[in-house]
Amino acid sequence: MPIIRNTTTALLFLIISLILVAGINWYAIENVSTLMNKEKWVSHTREVMQKTEIAEKLTARMNTGYTGYLLTNNKKYLTPFIENIPALKIAIANLKTITSDNPQQKKNIEKLSKLIKKLTAYANNLINIYDEKGIQNAKVLINSNIEKNILKDIQQQFFIIEQEENRLLADRAEIVRQKARLVYWIQIIGTLLIFILLLLAYRLMKRELIRRIKAQKETIHTAEELDRYFSLTPGLSLISDFNGKVHKLNYRWQKELGYSKEELDTIRFYKLVHPEDRQKAVEAVKSLFIGKNVNDLQVRMLNKKGEAKWWAWAAAADSKRKLIYTTAHNIHELKTTKENLSMLTERFQLATRIGKIGIWDWNLKTNKLIVDSILKDIYGIGSEEKNLTLFWTERLHPEDRKYMQQKIRESISKHTEFNETFRIIHPVKGIKYIQTIGKVFYGENGKPQRMLGVNWDITEKIKTERELKKVKEKAEEATRAKSLFLANMSHEIRTPMNAVLGYIEVLSRKLTDPVQKEYLASMQSSSNALLNLINDLLDFSKAESGKLTLNKQSADIRYIVHDIESIFRLKAQQKNLEFVVEIDKNIPDSMLLDELKVRQILLNLTSNAIKFTDKGYVKIKVSSQNIDSKKADLILEVKDTGKGIPEEHHKKIFQLFEQEDKGITRKYGGTGLGLAITMQIVKLMHGRVILDSKEGSGSTFRIILPNISITGKMDVPEKLKGFHLDNLIFNPATILIVDDTPSNIEVLKAMLEPQPFIFLEAANGRIALEILKHNKVDFVFMDIRMPEMDGITAIHEIRNHEDWSHIPIVALSASSTDFDSSQLKKHGFNDYVRKPATESEIAGVLVKYLKYEVKNQVKNEEQQELSKETISNFDNIISEIQKEIIPLQKNLLGLRPRAEVKNMAIAIIDIGKKFKSDEILFYGEKLLTANENFLFEKEKELIEKFPDFINNLQSLYNEHKRKQK
Repeated sequence: MPIIRNTTTALLFLIISLILVAGINWYAIENVSTLMNKEKWVSHTREVMQKTEIAEKLTARMNTGYTGYLLTNNKKYLTPFIENIPALKIAIANLKTITSDNPQQKKNIEKLSKLIKKLTAYANNLINIYDEKGIQNAKVLINSNIEKNILKDIQQQFFIIEQEENRLLADRAEIVRQKARLVYWIQIIGTLLIFILLLLAYRLMKRELIRRIKAQKETIHTAEELDRYFSLTPGLSLISDFNGKVHKLNYRWQKELGYSKEELDTIRFYKLVHPEDRQKAVEAVKSLFIGKNVNDLQVRMLNKKGEAKWWAWAAAADSKRKLIYTTAHNIHELKTTKENLSMLTERFQLATRIGKIGIWDWNLKTNKLIVDSILKDIYGIGSEEKNLTLFWTERLHPEDRKYMQQKIRESISKHTEFNETFRIIHPVKGIKYIQTIGKVFYGENGKPQRMLGVNWDITEKIKTERELKKVKEKAEEATRAKSLFLANMSHEIRTPMNAVLGYIEVLSRKLTDPVQKEYLASMQSSSNALLNLINDLLDFSKAESGKLTLNKQSADIRYIVHDIESIFRLKAQQKNLEFVVEIDKNIPDSMLLDELKVRQILLNLTSNAIKFTDKGYVKIKVSSQNIDSKKADLILEVKDTGKGIPEEHHKKIFQLFEQEDKGITRKYGGTGLGLAITMQIVKLMHGRVILDSKEGSGSTFRIILPNISITGKMDVPEKLKGFHLDNLIFNPATILIVDDTPSNIEVLKAMLEPQPFIFLEAANGRIALEILKHNKVDFVFMDIRMPEMDGITAIHEIRNHEDWSHIPIVALSASSTDFDSSQLKKHGFNDYVRKPATESEIAGVLVKYLKYEVKNQVKNEEQQELSKETISNFDNIISEIQKEIIPLQKNLLGLRPRAEVKNMAIAIIDIGKKFKSDEILFYGEKLLTANENFLFEKEKELIEKFPDFINNLQSLYNEHKRKQK
């Protein structure tokens, strides 16, 4: 056989090549040690040379040592002589050790050792003569040339040792070169022989490979033809033997049933068949063994997931080869469609009967209309009517007839759905309202063929909607009347309340008698309670009428919570309650919120928590979840350890004017409006309120506000609430007060009395315009509702005047309908204050637009020189600031909890007091004032610029030192 012969020869050549490779490598390895010894020998020679050089140097030092002593009579020169003798002995011993394998070198070193001993003895003798008999006797010995001869012999012996080592190295190098040359030629010849043998083996193997590839291609071609047949089969194809072993199957088995060929080998065919069809399948297989073919065997096959589908099978057996050929196609959709169509028809008929929906079918070619019995009943059509198309047209209400005909034409021409409401005139029941939906079907040529649709009677629905609309209009009218009444009442009540609360604040500043101040505090408390009641009523009225709107802007929930904390912490301390604020670190820096509404939620919940808790704690927790780059859910939670709420009252407390029981109002006060308003605000924000409370176990109110937009970092706006006029000194300015109520003007003037202001008064907008013509005004307070010319009209006139458009104008209004910040700003107002206004609110708007200083801080911040105490204690001041203040400052560059800022301010003040440094003390007082008065922007600036302040002090100190020099 050629193939066997070629293979055997090629293998023989390969074996010979491997033997050659192994022999060459063995020989090379045997000589590698010799080659490697070259480096070893070089290292050995280098080591001998180094140790010889060491011995030479030690000998020279020893000679120099005793010679120096003889010349100078200084015994310090004897030290190297004495010390080098043992070192020289060690060096000679080392030379003997490393040259022990060379007898010649051993003799050379032994001779060197004797010469060195001779030199040592000579030196010792010379030193003794010098010490005992003097220099003259020593010179006799020196001039005898004994030393010179010894040194010459030693030098000669060192040279001999080095020459011998170089000779040995040269001999060894020559041996290495000879062996390397031999290995080189052996490898070249061996490589050529291996190349020739491998080439011959390749030629023989290639010839055999070509023959085998040809045979494989023939086999593959046959298999590909069979695979092509199987792949083109749309259904399942299978070839198996009589024992059930699979020989061939197409890919659709895996796709349709999910089984591989290997899995089918282990599964009997009948187990793939639905149990209800299994007997039928077994009978069909039996018939194959007796020579019968199987045609259209419809059974349900189970896939790997256990799902059943209908398949139609055909099979035939080859008794000689013991093979079964099987094909199947999927009929599941066809089978189920028939069943579903029958079921849908029944359901549709049932639905039309229940819903009294009539069906119509209009042939657009023949103009013939077919309707069912329900539609006939709707229209009042008798069984004798033949031309239903004409009858339908006549039944249409005359006012709707032309419109309906036009809509039908449009639906046909524009290929749109026909969906209309129209009227018909029933022969017995009169006018009916009908709802119709229809669809046009088109032929292959694009022309309309038929129109199919349904009709149902909506007369009762129309009547109900009209009645509801009337009821709704009456309710809306009543709501509008109520809102108008409440708005007017708000204006009428707030106007005198403005004077009452305003004068209370003015008197509280002026009165000093404790009893009188106590009476005044009671009056203020009662007035505030009345004002809160008015605010709650108006807020709920807005929510109930759907007029409560959101004014969203970027806000940091942290600062809202800290404001709430500052409001309620004292009240909690008065009740000996622990007040806890917990803010998760994952809260976004700023979110798009209605800050006032969120604040109102927290105010209502926190106020209730403190009101109904006698011991334990009240906790505000803020967190966030479902956070992505654009949105997050905001969660506000207020928890207390108070009396708790029985489960049956959970829904009741969120209703208008409702509390847990009537005794609550008598014991704790309140109107029951807070939680109702909270619920309305939360609903407006598309959020939800979750209450977790049991009687005697405290309460947890959880507010979830979903999908709040994240707006990125923002500069926190200045919070001026709580900034009192007593703390401020304004620059001189002219203020125009426009109000039709004299008491409002007087109370405002009384509040601002200590300030260097000139006041101008106007009872309406028209008078205000006249005053502006003849006076330079720096600031305007303007009421909204006034006779002759109201505030809105007046501000339009002012903003359109070139000389007045820059003047800051703040709206003052007692009306709830006027108090809309976004609308007021659109009209041109810079800001707004709601009556009755407190001194802190008045101060809050004035500091935004007029120049001022904070009391006890009227100092030139840009100092040109330092105080004596600061200079004398400067290093200690800087040391303590670096140690105590800078770490606090770095932690407050992001979130600034008010308590931590206060701690930093107090620490700075303590350092200022300790070292009597006015500059440090002044900076700490500025930071503390900003913190206590909610000047967050100023607080932020002072914290961020603290390192600059220290650097400025350092510069001033350095300048002082320079001048001193």
